Amino acid sequence: MKAKDIISIAGVVLCIAAAAWLPVLGVLFTLVGAVVCALLYVRRGWYPVILSAVLGAVAAFGLTRSPLAGIVLMIGVVVPGCAMMVVWKKRFGMREIITAGTLGFLGQTMLEFIIIRIQSGKNIFSEMFSSMQAEIDAMLPQFREMLETSGAANLEESMQALTQMYHYLIETIAQLIPAILFICSCVMAYIVLCGCTVFLRHGGQDTGKITPFTELHAPRSVALAVLVTFAISLFAPQQVIRGAALNITVVLFAYFVICGISLLCFWMKRLFPRVLLRTLIAIPMVAVALSMMILPILNPVQLFLLAGIVDSAFRFRRLAGRSDVM
Repeated sequence: MKAKDIISIAGVVLCIAAAAWLPVLGVLFTLVGAVVCALLYVRRGWYPVILSAVLGAVAAFGLTRSPLAGIVLMIGVVVPGCAMMVVWKKRFGMREIITAGTLGFLGQTMLEFIIIRIQSGKNIFSEMFSSMQAEIDAMLPQFREMLETSGAANLEESMQALTQMYHYLIETIAQLIPAILFICSCVMAYIVLCGCTVFLRHGGQDTGKITPFTELHAPRSVALAVLVTFAISLFAPQQVIRGAALNITVVLFAYFVICGISLLCFWMKRLFPRVLLRTLIAIPMVAVALSMMILPILNPVQLFLLAGIVDSAFRFRRLAGRSDVM
C-alpha cells in the first residue's frame, strides 16, 4: 500500500471522527470524506475503503459512545461517493451518477432520523416545527406592540391575518420536507462529484461522461412535467395528492433554476474567457441579484426559472455550435 493510500485512509478516518466530534460542521466533513473515499475506491478498490470506514466508525464510537452514530457517519462518507464512482466506472451519464449520490445521502439522512426516533422516541420533524411554532408565538406580542405604536387600524384583524400567514408558512414547510431533503442531497452529491472530477482529471482519468456545470440542460419532457404537477398541486382536492404534487413541482422548479444559472454561466464563459474578468463581472451581478430578492415579481430566482424552462424548449446553447448538452 502506497503512502498516498495510507494518507487517504487516515483522511477518511479523521473526517468521520471530526463529524462525530463537531456535529455543527458535520456536513462539511462528510463531503470532504466522501470525496477522499471515492478517490480511494477509484485507485485501490473496496478493501482500503472498507478498512477506512471501519476505523472511522470505531473512532466515532470512541468519541460519542454510540455505535449507531458511527454507522450513520460511515454510511454518509462511504456510500454516496463510492456509489457515484461505481456508476462512473460503468460509463453511465451524468444523471445516473448524480442519482446514485443523491440516493446515498438520502439513505444516510433517513437512517439518522430513524436512529434518533429509536433512541429518544422523538420525531425530529415534530420537534423542529413545534420549536418554530413556539418562536412565532413568542414574537407575536412584539408585532402587536409595533402595530399599536404605529397606530395601525384594524389591529385585531391584522394580528389574525399575520398569525394565519405564519401558521400557513409552517404547514407549507412541513409539506415540503421531502423536496427539501431531496434537493439538499442532490446538491451534496453534485459537490462531491465536482471534487472528484478535479482530482480525476488531474490523474489523467477520462471524465467525458461528467457534464460540466455550464452544459446542464433540462430535457423538453421536464417542462411538461412541471406544468402537469403544478396544475395538480393547485387543483388536487386530496391533501396527500396535493402535497406530493407540490413536492415534485418544487424539485422540478429547483432543477430549472439551476439550469437557468448554468445558461448564464455558459454565455459568460463564451463572452469572457478569462476567469478573473468573469469573477469581477459576477461579483456586482450577485450583489444586485441579492438586493432584488425582495421584489415580489421578477426576482432572480424567477428569472433563472424562466430562463431554464425556455432553454429546455429552444436549446439556446446549440446556437453556439454545441450539441452535446445535457
